[in-house]
This record gives sequence, structure tokens and C-alpha cells, in this order.
Amino acid sequence: MDEKILLPSEVFTCPSLEYVTLGRIGTPDVINLPSLKQLHLKYTVVDRDLMSKFLCGCPVLEDLHVERGLVEFCRITSHSLKHLKITSHNHNHWKWNDMREMIIDAPKLLSFHFEMCNFCCQNGIMLNLPSLHEACIKFICYKELGYHCSVFKSNILFGLINVHRLELNDHLSVDWWYHEITNCRTFSKLTYLSVGSCMNFHEFNLFSSLLEHCPRLKKLSLGPDFEFRGEQIDEEVTRFKCEQLETVKVQFYLWDPNFHRVVKCLQEAVTGLPNCRIIMTSLH
Repeated sequence: MDEKILLPSEVFTCPSLEYVTLGRIGTPDVINLPSLKQLHLKYTVVDRDLMSKFLCGCPVLEDLHVERGLVEFCRITSHSLKHLKITSHNHNHWKWNDMREMIIDAPKLLSFHFEMCNFCCQNGIMLNLPSLHEACIKFICYKELGYHCSVFKSNILFGLINVHRLELNDHLSVDWWYHEITNCRTFSKLTYLSVGSCMNFHEFNLFSSLLEHCPRLKKLSLGPDFEFRGEQIDEEVTRFKCEQLETVKVQFYLWDPNFHRVVKCLQEAVTGLPNCRIIMTSLH
């Protein structure tokens, strides 16, 4: 990350440039790219100054991807962005970074992919994305962060209520999920929900509580990283209340000893939903 590529200043002031991928760059003095629509930043330190200059200097930017770099900015404000992807797994950096909150204000954003170490935004992720159609959220929890994985609260579900399609995949605690579900509002447009390794199956009733906020849900996908653990699964199961649910697709590994309990639990959960089918797919 320390070796930065020095590019001619003309690269950052080219009036006809529409698509560009940049890696390990420093912050130029001036950015003025009036035609730039797609920007891909890879393996670079993206601090507040660099992000601000790109957003101000690219008035028609529609597609922004920040990949595998050091994320040191805490705000994205854009009235042109339609697609935003941020992926950064550098937890060693986050241990010392003083940024604890992320704000994303993009009224025209249609798709949002957010994949970060969960330690990055302990004071929350504030979203203003009224046009958002689909989102993919993944938090990485590193064992060496220990306690911080349990106390992390993002409020990210609160800002995703307009999505039609939502993918969730993380390794966060029951406390995190309880906080998120307690504070989220109704997903009035959500028709498809995919859940990876979000929670252990013995917190199944907590998961059912999430679905209470999804009245129009039609398709639910679980796995293959959903952790099918059998503890407490014999307790009374809270039934799904999303009356429009049509299919629950479950992917599981053949070696998983608890899968038969999972099927029983799901069958009980969809009781009262006569139009709902459970589709099972085994993986090796």
C-alpha cells in the first residue's frame, strides 16, 4: 500500500474519459472529469480528501467501486451515483483508524454492495438511499477482534427498507441481530431475501422476527453458509408471518448432522402458508 503510482495530471482532467480503473494512486491536486461514468479504485488508500475530490470532480459518475484498499473516508454524497460497491477486509487498519461512522447519501442509487470488517463503523452506517433496488451486505468478523464483534451495531437494516432484493451474509452475534431487527422498519418492497451465515439456527425465532418486517416477501434463500446448529431447535418455533411467501430454498452440506432438524423446523415455520414450498439442494 505504500508504493503509489504517479500518473500524469492530464489523466485526472481528461474531458472525454468515461471509464477508468486506478490502483495505488496518490491524491492529485485537481480532479476534473466531466464525462466520467465508471470509476474503479483498487488496492489504494481512499481517504476523505481523495473521495471528496472524485465526487466533486465527476458530476455524472454513475458506477463507483472501491476494492481491497484502505477505506479512510466516512461520507459519500452524490446525486448521480447509481451503483456503489465497497469491499475492504483490512482489519489491521481498522484497529487504529479513528473513523467510526459511515454516511452514504445517494438518492439515485439502485444497487449497493457493502463488504467490510465489522469493526469499521461502530457508531453506525447511516444511509439515505430512497431509490435503492438491491443490496448485498457482508460483514467480516475476525476472531482477533474478539469482544468488538459482539458489540458492533451498524443500524444498516434501517437504511435498506426500500430494497426489492436483499442479500445478507455475516458472522455477527445474536446481540447484533437483535439490535438490528429491533430498530429496523418494514421492508414494504422486499420480495427476495438471501441469508448466508447470518446466525446459528438455534436463534431461529430471531430470524422469524426479521421476516415479520417483510410482508411482501416471496422468495427466501438460506445457505450454503447458513450454520445449521441443532441446539434449542426442539423448542416451540415461531411461524413465518409473510403471507406471500412462495418458496424457501435451502442449500446444505451432506455432512451436516443437524440438517434433518432444520427441515423439521422450517416445515413448522411455514405451517399456515399453504402456497409455500421448501426446496432443498445438497452440496458436497
